[in-house]
Amino acid sequence: MKNCYNFISKPLIILLVAMSIQNHEMAQTINCIIAVSDSASKDTICLGENTTLSAYGFSPGATTTVTWIPGNLHGQKVTVTPSATTTYTVSVNNSLTGCSGTSTIRVNIGGTIPVMASAGNPSICNGSKTTLNASGGGGLNYTWNPGGLSGSPVNINPNSNTTYTVSVSDSFGCTTSSTVSVAVGGPSVTIANTANTCPGESNGIITASSTGIGDTYSWSNSMSTENISNLPVGTYTLTVTDNNECTATAEASVISFSKPVISISRDTVIDKGSEVNLFATGGVTYLWSPSGSLNNPNISTPVANPSQTTTYTVIITDNNDCSVSDTVNITVSTTTGIHLRNNAISFNVYPNPTSDQLSFMGSEPIQSKAILKIMDTNSKLLIQKTIEKGNLSCLVDIHTLGAGLYYFLMESDTGLISRGNFVINK
Repeated sequence: MKNCYNFISKPLIILLVAMSIQNHEMAQTINCIIAVSDSASKDTICLGENTTLSAYGFSPGATTTVTWIPGNLHGQKVTVTPSATTTYTVSVNNSLTGCSGTSTIRVNIGGTIPVMASAGNPSICNGSKTTLNASGGGGLNYTWNPGGLSGSPVNINPNSNTTYTVSVSDSFGCTTSSTVSVAVGGPSVTIANTANTCPGESNGIITASSTGIGDTYSWSNSMSTENISNLPVGTYTLTVTDNNECTATAEASVISFSKPVISISRDTVIDKGSEVNLFATGGVTYLWSPSGSLNNPNISTPVANPSQTTTYTVIITDNNDCSVSDTVNITVSTTTGIHLRNNAISFNVYPNPTSDQLSFMGSEPIQSKAILKIMDTNSKLLIQKTIEKGNLSCLVDIHTLGAGLYYFLMESDTGLISRGNFVINK
């Protein structure tokens, strides 16, 4: 028998890096026992971390082998990365003396319980809310980011697609995490254009546009197209719904343009074969009818030469494309009217239409003193001016007269010299 000593070691407690190490007892062999103690740089680690195991309490030498199980690792110090809580056994053998010893140490693994994150609704509409839920992880205090929210469930209201991470620490101080994504969608709608309506009509237009997928349209007037027309004055609300049942709304109003302010010729009586100037104001375009006896039905001041009594209608359209109409009656008299004397002088009146001054230019000088009379369509005398003998022209200030059709007479002591009409535009 080899000269060995049999003994059992007392419990050995070592403090290493402020960590408590479990008590270990030496194992006894048949022949002799080597006193072995062990330690770990960390006896509690998180999943994926490593720790260093050390064996000591004996005299190492060339004839001494140190083996760690599980893993069949060799050496007085070994590094291990267990995937679960593991008890390691170290065996020390001396091939020269045949003596041996063993010791065990437990390495605890934290962070092995997975945490699961989920959303109450992973796809929400703009402006909507949902909840985030967490389970597992071996802990109770869940932290969500972005947002720094705590607990489970938590309420969120993201305004764009967001990925949330939940973290939880277990009793070993290990942290596990999980992620969940929340998609935020829905259409957006804008009113592109609004065309207002003319007074008393229903020709307003509203043009809209949206950005959703599979959008449907619902207007407050029950129309279901993107753009609506033939609208009276009012306020209209559009609701757009996409294929995820998300909605967006927009509102537009149709208002009425102001009614065009127009002026038109007064009813007039003329001699058969005579001409008369018609006039209208307040528009951009004009359309007179019937057009057969007019020199131009598309101007504001056409010349009419009706062969019989005629009612003329004019449609006046302003710059808002709104139209109004009015009429003027031209009565053709079959009775004898005012006659010019045989040697009557023709007078050219210009500008016609006019606004503030009117020039009368005769075909020859007048032979005697004459009186110029300007009257309205009711034959009311408005202006009277004396023209001396020998004059060929005269200038008359008519700025005080309103817009409309007027007549003039040129008379002398021998009778009527000339007559005609003109139009004043304001």
